[in-house]
Amino acid sequence: MSVSISSTVLQSSAKQLIALCSRRMMERNLGRVTASAIGYRPYSSNTSNKQGNRKKLYSLSTAIAQRADGIVDVPIIMRHVGDKIIQDENYYKVVPKLSEEEMTYMERLGECETIGEVLQLLDNQPETLTSHLAALTLIKLKIQDKKRRDTQKTPGKAFVSKVIMQQLFGIAQKNIDTLSDENLIELARQFMEEKEPESDIKEFILHLIQKKMEDSTLGKYAVFSLTEILQDKKHSDLLQDLWLHVTSRYMELDMDDLLKYLDHVPANMAITDELLKIIETHMVQFGWQLGSRGIGKISSSLSRLQCRNETLASNIAKWTLYHIHEIKTEDLLSVLAYFQELEKSNVDLIHALEKYVFGKGTQVRNEVLGQTLEYLCIIRYLSPVIMDAASAHFLECGQSYSATDLYMILKPYGFFGYEPKNQLAFFQAADVYVPREYANFQGADIYKLMCSFLWLNRSSSVLRGLGRNKCLSIDRNDKSSRFWYRRAMAQPHPITIESLSQFASVITTSDRDDNQRSAITFLMARAALKNLLHGPVIYNIKVKAYLIDFMLIVDENKEDVSPELRYNMHQIPETHKVILIKMLFPEHFCVNTGELLGEYSAAKKFFENSNIHYITLSPLKSGVQRTTVDILQMHFHYKLHQLVNFKFNPFKGVGKQKLLQLWQNSTKQNRTPVQPCQD
Repeated sequence: MSVSISSTVLQSSAKQLIALCSRRMMERNLGRVTASAIGYRPYSSNTSNKQGNRKKLYSLSTAIAQRADGIVDVPIIMRHVGDKIIQDENYYKVVPKLSEEEMTYMERLGECETIGEVLQLLDNQPETLTSHLAALTLIKLKIQDKKRRDTQKTPGKAFVSKVIMQQLFGIAQKNIDTLSDENLIELARQFMEEKEPESDIKEFILHLIQKKMEDSTLGKYAVFSLTEILQDKKHSDLLQDLWLHVTSRYMELDMDDLLKYLDHVPANMAITDELLKIIETHMVQFGWQLGSRGIGKISSSLSRLQCRNETLASNIAKWTLYHIHEIKTEDLLSVLAYFQELEKSNVDLIHALEKYVFGKGTQVRNEVLGQTLEYLCIIRYLSPVIMDAASAHFLECGQSYSATDLYMILKPYGFFGYEPKNQLAFFQAADVYVPREYANFQGADIYKLMCSFLWLNRSSSVLRGLGRNKCLSIDRNDKSSRFWYRRAMAQPHPITIESLSQFASVITTSDRDDNQRSAITFLMARAALKNLLHGPVIYNIKVKAYLIDFMLIVDENKEDVSPELRYNMHQIPETHKVILIKMLFPEHFCVNTGELLGEYSAAKKFFENSNIHYITLSPLKSGVQRTTVDILQMHFHYKLHQLVNFKFNPFKGVGKQKLLQLWQNSTKQNRTPVQPCQD
């Protein structure tokens, strides 16, 4: 259900609204009991005190709140136990002081060494047995029963009568206010952790937990232990109630409590996201109390929960920026790991990393520097401050680098196409340090590192020699290593049309790793070219397919003759031209400079130096999620009309129609389109 707030409240500030939604409307002042939004199977017991179906203890609803960025839903926890309103009391209820008789019973119970002795003690105990003593007796019986099973080869079923067990559970439930959290946890551990606990006993345990939540006597830290015990999916409803119960008492939680909660919140639970929203509000309020340990634990917990909460991530980045010189290495690594999983750029975190790396200089740990550069590669953000600091660090400390450090710290230079300072010394050091760790590189990492050097037009004869030796040990089924090996061994010098047919022919389009959006656009582009040419298109190119999407061969009259010559490229006349086409997408560009990433920039220079037409198209600029065949026809015609006589002009008759506007919006070219060619 959804609770609407009046227009007067909607005009209040965002801070007041959220406080109202999370405090006043949470379990209090609701005015009536509401039906649960989540299905519930009531827990039953076999005691003489058997109750009817019980309503859902908690459910989650929402209230509408207005913030500066628009109207949002604020989660509200609602309680459904009759007309009872939960009291603002502390979790820890005082257990009544034990009488002399109860103390004596506990001493005698501790002396019992067999099930028979425990049962004999029960016979002598008056009927005033409390919940506390009943729980201790149940635990003792279970422990003795396990010992009996361990000492017998064929122990069989439990020796204790179900009737006795049911009576004891009934007493524990009846005097629930004297049942401590410790006893409840131990009961659950003893009886629920069996491979196949008896259904009646299991129901009793679950009923006790539910009863303590109803009476508001379940301690906040008891939830942690019970969460571990109730991991079975069959108990997901109760597990959800447990976390709603403890979260509903958020006013009693301090920052240490929240950090402990994040360590224990179950992942993949229906309520997890809503719980994090409530915790988010609390963190914003008390975030100033966080230390380095706190921010590290929050980051690692969010990684475990696979939480993509942008508000929490933004707050973590801001905290890191303000406290970057106080944060410990392990905690900074946790922050970096979380943002690597998010795969999103955050300016505050980038500025914090720049301050950290620049300030530490050569004192920064190799692992931190490597993870920092890895994060920049993931988000495609070029930071000259960090890149220059990393090159200086490598020249000073490269002798201490592991294979992982070498890969993560050196690869980004080719990835971004960024020339390191003091290039000669940099690559000379690489020729010394990389061979030392050559045998420790994982998978295709060494070949990827060699490729990054090629993208900077740096071919190392030392590394190429080692690469040839290592290729002998590549598993035939290891496609990734074979693929990157062939790329790493490619010659960087220009090629001619005659040598195209011999150029890395083993690399096919099956090695493409473009995302789904790019694959769909690729199919549209093939259809667009086919419409323009009124004929087939060469697209399954066995020549550097990771850099070429389509290929056209035109004669001296600019007519496409690709179908006739595609299998006889060594016979292409000198008067003919080969045109290579590459589709570029936002992920091929650096997000802050707009420049092509190193691999694609190097390819463009490579083919230009070979006097081969290499045409790039960017049909999807940042913010444009999809295109159409009609718009792609305009892209191809605009780029290629001077090189190819197309049979169809997509601009003819368009004028200032919506289609033309869509094309202009999808490209940086805002100039007037070319004049229609003669049909």
